[in-house]
Amino acid sequence: MSSSYAPFMYLHPYYQSWNVKARLIRSYDIQHVKNGRKIWKMVLLDATVQVIPADNWLRVVQNPYQLNITKETKVLVVDTYVEDFPTYYFNLVSLHGVQSFKHAEGNVIDVMGVVIYASEIESVGPTGTIKQDIVILDQSYFAMRLTIWNHFVDEIGDRVIIDIFQNLILLACGVQVQNFNGSYLTTGKYTRLYINHKDPISSSLAQWYGLDHFAQLKARWIQTRGISLHRTLLTSNACRTTISKFTLMPKGKTYRVLGVLVDIDVKSFDWYDACSICNNKVYYVGDQVTCYKCSKKHSVQVVQGVSVKITIKDSNRSMCLLLFNKQVEFVLQSSTSQLKEWHDQVIHKEIIKTKWSCLFTSYVFILTSPTITSALSSYKVTYVTFVNWEEECAYLLKRVRDKTKTPSKKHRIINVDH
Repeated sequence: MSSSYAPFMYLHPYYQSWNVKARLIRSYDIQHVKNGRKIWKMVLLDATVQVIPADNWLRVVQNPYQLNITKETKVLVVDTYVEDFPTYYFNLVSLHGVQSFKHAEGNVIDVMGVVIYASEIESVGPTGTIKQDIVILDQSYFAMRLTIWNHFVDEIGDRVIIDIFQNLILLACGVQVQNFNGSYLTTGKYTRLYINHKDPISSSLAQWYGLDHFAQLKARWIQTRGISLHRTLLTSNACRTTISKFTLMPKGKTYRVLGVLVDIDVKSFDWYDACSICNNKVYYVGDQVTCYKCSKKHSVQVVQGVSVKITIKDSNRSMCLLLFNKQVEFVLQSSTSQLKEWHDQVIHKEIIKTKWSCLFTSYVFILTSPTITSALSSYKVTYVTFVNWEEECAYLLKRVRDKTKTPSKKHRIINVDH
């Protein structure tokens, strides 16, 4: 760089007039503010380091300073290509680390992943707003929902649906982290989306996914799931652990435990009135029915609810779990009304076990480690499903491969541990 131009890395606010030379790599819509003023935000990149010309209340990139273009500023366009200036810049955050940014209000981040799921385009409200949910997966094996809105749907919505099995690489710059039923990403006014961007990290990610059998199996399960997207990602991203290690894991997080069902405590069947929407227990105050989960006090439709305790076991230890409603119906392969009828008719409850073939069947249980430190007599199950043994074997092979792999220099990605 010419000595007459100051590199961005040397800029500071104590001298207010600088000569700089940089490449414009990102431009945003002009905003109208008070007193007829306008703000035009852009990202510039020089030959040494990036800079942020944006106010502090919403940074586009991580830089403590900004450049202000005034009436005295002269802007000259250089048509010739200068190799000293990079053609792109992004500061990637691992999808596994995105949740660490959920309390950073106003912050925007850059992420990259393989597109493994795309919902149909959906109209929201009477104003013509449209949205679409996309799920991306990166080398942390973490799947994350990205909700795109309006013109972003127009840009890539149809393509990600049509080419969902073409291993598209999505680079999302300037997305925001939101938290509703778990962390997810959403587009905003500073977002730019790129499909199959030409850079080494995108190429490396595409090559990894094409060769990683475990990642492909995770994607296939997400694509063929029969449950809500929220529950799908909760199950897919849960940390794998064993029964013996579960109580030692960090509290308040979601875990995946594989175990064999060895006993059903038929004497623990509990019947109660439940909300038809969320299946949680309802409460009566006079003539008023209240569901605290749905925050509804009126027009709550009541259905039959059920819970039961079961015991599962792995190779080292056993534990007691508490199943509710749909979980009970899934494991026992019976409707709640059938279970209630059998339970009321049979005097010797142990006979009920003969009706079920689920005993000594393996299941995957999704559990949230309680925030209290003392051990509980039983743990509530968030979700239960059958074991995909092909995926389990692929995961074990990945573990063996990771332990024997020689550490190598990776691309610069921010990976924030939980």
